[in-house]
Amino acid sequence: LHIEYRLLQGLNISTNLGYGRNTTSEHSEYPAAAQNPSYSYITASFANNVFQTINIEPQINYKKAIGKGVFSALLGVSYKKNTNNSNSTTGAGYANDYFLGSIIGATTIYASDNSNIYKYDAGFARLNYIYNQKYIVNLTGRRDGSSNFGPGKQFGNFGSIGAGWIFSEEKGFRNILPFFSYGKL
Repeated sequence: LHIEYRLLQGLNISTNLGYGRNTTSEHSEYPAAAQNPSYSYITASFANNVFQTINIEPQINYKKAIGKGVFSALLGVSYKKNTNNSNSTTGAGYANDYFLGSIIGATTIYASDNSNIYKYDAGFARLNYIYNQKYIVNLTGRRDGSSNFGPGKQFGNFGSIGAGWIFSEEKGFRNILPFFSYGKL
């Protein structure tokens, strides 16, 4: 879901929101009919899995003409959380294949549960100025965090400074190579 709202001239807020849920139920059988008759170990497995994800990404954008150029600024955050919960039960030692549809007919039962949570969040900002539709200067920075990394190492800071030249906007270049539609260094 994308929501966008214009607060003032040149100032917009927006957000992307997402939620997903996937639920599965599994049943597998290993009947006597599929095994070597000299050794038969009849089993059946039953499992349930629930996977959920949520995404929230709000942003603030600002754009303003200044002199012969355009200044823009972006400020935003990202949040993502995945959860996975599963359980499984395996039954073994069934008297015959007719009992494989239920765990009740098993003489031995093995059970397991599993739960995982993954979280990611970030904050980011970008300042950009394009002068005369040809010259670009930008500054970006962000802080990212992930639960995949151990305590004390879950966050990192990243930044960059950049400059660019859209040389295809130069009159001389357009006259010499008119078939060239866009070029940037």
